[in-house]
This record gives sequence, structure tokens and C-alpha cells, in this order.
Amino acid sequence: KTIGDLDQLLADLPGIDLYRLPDAGLTRQPRQVTARRAGRRSEAWRGAWGSWLACSLLCFVIWAISGFGYPWPLWVAGPLGAIMVGRWLTGSHPHGGTHNIGPGETGPGQGQLPGGDDDLPGRPGR
Repeated sequence: KTIGDLDQLLADLPGIDLYRLPDAGLTRQPRQVTARRAGRRSEAWRGAWGSWLACSLLCFVIWAISGFGYPWPLWVAGPLGAIMVGRWLTGSHPHGGTHNIGPGETGPGQGQLPGGDDDLPGRPGR
């Protein structure tokens, strides 16, 4: 079959454009970043500690089911927990680096390009 044959076959179907372009009224608005808690009580740290706890608990449950032999889960929970405690005490961000986004500021990785929307082609200011 060729595309011409398919056009003849589909000629009696309604012509619906399934690939409509976005409406010109839709504009991209800059994303506002709200002030987040930084430091040891941040959401990132809560997520990191929760992940450590879940992973450690899973290892200990597997160890318990297997008959309480050699305490291998300590080799998983111990070093990872020690690294996290060290980073937590020094005030580092759990994912590395520092997290110094202040109230009302945006930055790369927060939904913005390094130069803002002015770096986009076809945007005013370029």
C-alpha cells in the first residue's frame, strides 16, 4: 500500500486535527519559588532520612526472615547513616553542595534557565 491508497481509504472519516498547535493566548509565566526551610529541618533532609530508614528497615526485615545470621544489614545502615549524620551536622545539603536560595529568588534547577526567560529565542529582550 502507498500513502495515496491510505488517503482514499480514510477519505470518508471526519477531518479532525489531532495535532493542534498551542493557542497563541497561552504564555509562559515565570515560576515563583516560595521560601523553603533550609538547613537540618528542610524537606530534602526529611526525604533523605526517610529513604535511609526505609532502606535500613527493609534490609533488617530481610535479615530477620533469613534467620538472624551474620548482621549484614549493619554494613548497609551504618556507613550510610554515618555519612548522613556527618553531612547533617556540618549543614550540607543532602544531595551535595549548598542550598542557598533565599525568599523570592530563583535559580537553575528551580524551573528557570540561568538567564531567565530572556535567554529563550523569540522572547523580548533578546
